[in-house]
Amino acid sequence: MAVCVSVWMSGMSAAMAASTYAFETFSPDYSAQLTLDVASRSERDLTSENIGVITVFNQDGQAVITHSVDQLALPSDLSTPLHTNVLQIPYGEQSALIYQDLNLDGRKDFALQQGWYSCYGGPSYSIYLAREDGSFSYNEAYSALASQYCGMFEVDAQQKALFTMTKSGCCWHKFDVYRAETQAPVLAESTVVVPVGMTFARYTRTTYSDGKNPSTALFYLMDDFAPPDDAPQTVLTFRLQKSPEKQVAVYISDERVDYALINANTQRVEFSAELAANRLLDWQSDEHKQDHGPIFLEQSASFVYRPQALSFQLGKTRYTIIDEPQRVGVEVQQGQQSFFLRGDVTSRNGSLTRLKQAAVSNLKFN
Repeated sequence: MAVCVSVWMSGMSAAMAASTYAFETFSPDYSAQLTLDVASRSERDLTSENIGVITVFNQDGQAVITHSVDQLALPSDLSTPLHTNVLQIPYGEQSALIYQDLNLDGRKDFALQQGWYSCYGGPSYSIYLAREDGSFSYNEAYSALASQYCGMFEVDAQQKALFTMTKSGCCWHKFDVYRAETQAPVLAESTVVVPVGMTFARYTRTTYSDGKNPSTALFYLMDDFAPPDDAPQTVLTFRLQKSPEKQVAVYISDERVDYALINANTQRVEFSAELAANRLLDWQSDEHKQDHGPIFLEQSASFVYRPQALSFQLGKTRYTIIDEPQRVGVEVQQGQQSFFLRGDVTSRNGSLTRLKQAAVSNLKFN
């Protein structure tokens, strides 16, 4: 359990008491302590800007970093040293002191919490980079990375990359990847994730290189955005015979039937009747460029059911899903030309007959 500590000030003459807490051992070369100006841990003054100081000492006991703290969360049991190097990303515990190589130059640096100013009141940090002479200097660019997202950033030494995340409510997430340079991180890739209807999530990925910022958008099945009662209901699925990693799926979502071609290994949606009807598979469309919040499926593909078959039409192309005892697949007809995507009967799960009792708005019976 954590309790929030800050300064209680009843007036200019209020007496201030200093309390010092040691951090657990994190290095043979350095130690650290937190000194708080605290009159009462149970009362707070929100106008107080500095409630204490984190001091880092070298082996000789000399202070190499003196860092002001606005507000921290302390454990209720202060009989043991404060934790260090705890980094449970994104929403778990993150300690007030992190000692590791943050800019991947081969020297360990310090991330010291200075308050709760990252997204949704999460922890925010000031970054002190190690110099060649053994001293440390505050770095504004890396500190911004540790304050403007959701908590501390994640360091991947193998990829020489830094990973960040931020969000807005339930339905907008942004993941940025930075290259770790000596004095400032460089944005390399940004991915925005938004829900599409009750079934999909769209990942819009932008890469940054040599002044060029190409973007691509991919769709995935993402049931996490939908409440359990609104999760898609499977009607029929089967794998394609010549491309077994591809799966045909007929399902009901948000009281509408849909057809999708999915990569069964990654859950990437390569095609969907509903997405196509809303022009969301066309990167040039205005609807597709939206990335600031959830996308609603305002248009609907119209399906026709007949025994052992389900069909729909988009433009001049007609699709028919076949569900016969000895044959499954998708027939695609464009004008006078047609081809058949043969399915693997042994991979079939479900049946189109489930649509007979379905309450959907975009289905007709023939």
